Parts: sequence; structure tokens; C-alpha cells
Amino acid sequence: MNKLLSKLKQPQRVLKILFIVLVITFMISSRSIIFYTLKGVTWSFILAYLLAPIVYEFEKREWPRFLAVLIIWLLIVITILIIIALLIPIIFKQISLITNQWEIFSVNSQLSVKITNLIPVSMQNIFIEQWRSLPVLFSQYINHLMSSNILDDLAIIVVIPVLSFYMMLEREKWYLALQHLLPKRWRSNANVLGRRLNIVIGRWIRGQVLISFMVFLTTFFGISIIGAKYALLLSTINGLFNFIPYFGAIISIGLGTFITFLSNVDYIWPIIFLLLATQIVKSMILTPIIIGRRINQKPAAVLISLLIGWQFMGVAGFLIAVPVLVLLKILISFFASVKLKRKYLK
Repeated sequence: MNKLLSKLKQPQRVLKILFIVLVITFMISSRSIIFYTLKGVTWSFILAYLLAPIVYEFEKREWPRFLAVLIIWLLIVITILIIIALLIPIIFKQISLITNQWEIFSVNSQLSVKITNLIPVSMQNIFIEQWRSLPVLFSQYINHLMSSNILDDLAIIVVIPVLSFYMMLEREKWYLALQHLLPKRWRSNANVLGRRLNIVIGRWIRGQVLISFMVFLTTFFGISIIGAKYALLLSTINGLFNFIPYFGAIISIGLGTFITFLSNVDYIWPIIFLLLATQIVKSMILTPIIIGRRINQKPAAVLISLLIGWQFMGVAGFLIAVPVLVLLKILISFFASVKLKRKYLK
């Protein structure tokens, strides 16, 4: 007790305790601010991490790092502008056409009449009103998503490339800063752990980007060969939702089937077969080869991590849930092995 009191009397320890208390209080009182900031830092880190190998390749050829990073970001900006100018208008036009077809289907389709007849008479008017209002609600939701979220996240959208640029430019300083935050006795273990995390998480992130791009291309060319409409929209959906384990496949196949059903019923089975085949090839061949089996997790753990990620960070949480789960697993196994080694040496 006396030792504890003597330690508390030391000004540095008192300041540390007060700082920790203030940080915890701030985190509890302003959780939304913290997660808003964390989202920007997370995406900046992911971008810097993805682009790091390209910077290494430039540096091997004796390019100055600043010039290498600048060229990479210029190419990224040009690519984004091309996508915005060429692809985004096509996707929105296809969404608008689907909405119009939905309205026509809800009014004239014999199938919608049959579905209505299955519902009790007292509920039919409510069902018809809700069914016909779905296209309008869908359009309003898309417009709201594209306007309010972009305005709300405008600061993050601006900060992410800037912060990522400096992370790439001064990676050694970031690394040393992280090292200095740790006590000296932990630094050797931290280096080993960092290398292990770098291999596994890096493989997952870069592998997922490559697989998603391959899924996008396969779906696009497959739908184009089949002759169905909305190849760009369906392939974009399939590629983007590929990042989300389990749920992503269900959502992309469900949306693909529904959109094809509205446009042309004759293409439903070819589209379902194509989407299922893409998911099977991705799961059975591409993922084991490109990412490897080292990061495979239990389905229950993945689902729980996805739900937690969605609760705290929304779509961003969905996307980073699996790498965070892998990171936690590596941390737990590493510290358990260190503890066991110390116990054995004693």
C-alpha cells in the first residue's frame, strides 16, 4: 500500500493516470467522433499499404520516393476521373432503367397480380401501395446515399489521399514513431509481430483487390456473351460485394437475379449459373492460390466479426472485419507463444 502511495506521489505517474482517465472519458463521450476519425485513418493506411509494393518497385529502379509516390497518385486520380466520367453515368442510367421497369412490372405484370391474390383482401391495398412505392423509395435512397453521405464524408474523402500520400512518403518515420511508443523491451517482439502481420494482412488486402477485379471482369464478359442487359452494373455489384465473406455472395446473386428478372426472365438461369460459377471458382481456386489458406477463419467467427464491424463502422466495418479478425488471431497466438517461451525458459 505504501509503495502504491509513493508511486502515485510521483508527478509523472499522476499525469499519466490523469491522461488515461481523460482519454477514456473522451472515448466514451464522443464515440462517433472517434470512429469517424478512425475510418479516415483506416482507409488511408489501407491505401498506403496497397500501394507500398509499387513504390518499392520504383525505388529499386533508383527513382526518388517523392516522384514515385506523386506519379502513382496522379495515375490514381486520372483513373478515378475516367471512371467518374465514363462508367458512373452508365451505371446510374442502368439503375434508372431498372427503376422504370420495376414500376411497369408492379403495375402490369401478371405475376404481381397472382402474388396480390395470395394476400388477404384486407391487406391487398396496402401491399399494392407499398409494392408500387418501392421504386420511388429505392431512387430516393440512392439519391440520399450519393448526396448526404458524400457531403458528410467530404472531409474524409479529401483527407484520405493526403494522409495516405504522407504515409507512403515518410513510412520510416511512421514506423519509428510507432516503435518509440513501445517500451524498449517490447520492440524486438514487436518487429517479429509486425513482419508476421505484414505478410498475412498484406496478402489478404492485395489478394482481395486482385480477386475482386478478376470477378468483375469475368462477370462482365460472361454477361456480355450471354447477351443479358446491365452487364456493367451486375459485374460492378459482383466485384464490390466480393470483399464481404458469405453475405457478399448472397447479396450479389440475389441482386443479380432480381435485376435480370425485371429486365428479361429468359436470362435468369444463365445469370444465376454464371454468378454461382464465379463464386465457386473464386472460393475453390482463386482464393487458395492468391491469398492462401493461412488466413482461413471459422465461419461463425467471421459472421460475428462482420456483425460487429457493421454495428460500429457500417460498410467500412464490413470490409475490414476479416482482416481485423485475422490480426487479433495473430496477436493472441503470438503473445501466447511468447508467454509460453518465457515460462519454459524459467
